[in-house]
Amino acid sequence: MRTTPGSSLARISVWVLLLLAGTRFLSGCTEDKGTDPPIPQLDKTSLDFGEVAVGSSADRSFTVENIGAGTLSGTFSETCPEFSIVAGGGDFAVEKDEVLVVTIRFTPSSTGTKSCTVRSGNDGLGRITCEGVGIEPVDGSCCNDDGACCNDDGADGQGFCGVCRLSILACLWRARWR
Repeated sequence: MRTTPGSSLARISVWVLLLLAGTRFLSGCTEDKGTDPPIPQLDKTSLDFGEVAVGSSADRSFTVENIGAGTLSGTFSETCPEFSIVAGGGDFAVEKDEVLVVTIRFTPSSTGTKSCTVRSGNDGLGRITCEGVGIEPVDGSCCNDDGACCNDDGADGQGFCGVCRLSILACLWRARWR
C-alpha cells in the first residue's frame, strides 16, 4: 500500500495532538482542585469538676483548634440539667490555625456523682465527657463578693473570718477542715 507524504504527516499530527490532549486531560485528574480538609485538635476529651457544693457552680474549659485547612464546623450541645455551656456553645466555625474556647459550668442541684456528654456535631471532634460530684454545703459558711469567708459554727457565736483567695471551694474547704 502506498502512502502519500502528506497523509503520514497528518496521521502523526493527529496522534501527537491526541497524546498532548490526553496528557493534559489526565493530569487534571491528579491535581488537587479542592482544599485540604480541616483537622480538629482538642486539648482535653474530659473535664473533671471535682466536688462542688449543691447550689454553687464551677467552670471548666477546653479548646478546639483547626490544625488543618478549610473550616472546622459543628454544634456544641448538651442535654444535662446540671451542666451548661456558658461560652463557645452552639454552632461554630473554626478556620485554619484558629482556636475556640468552650466553657462548661457544673451546678449540682443534689449530692452525688453527676456526668454529662457534650456533643460537638463533628465526627472528627467526637464528644467531651464531664463529671462532677455534688456535695452538701457547709452550714454557716459563705464567701462574700469581696472575698471575705466566714463561718459561725455556733459553739461560741464568734466563728472565724478569713479571705478566700482561690474560690468558693477554698472557703468551703477552710470551713470544713479548720
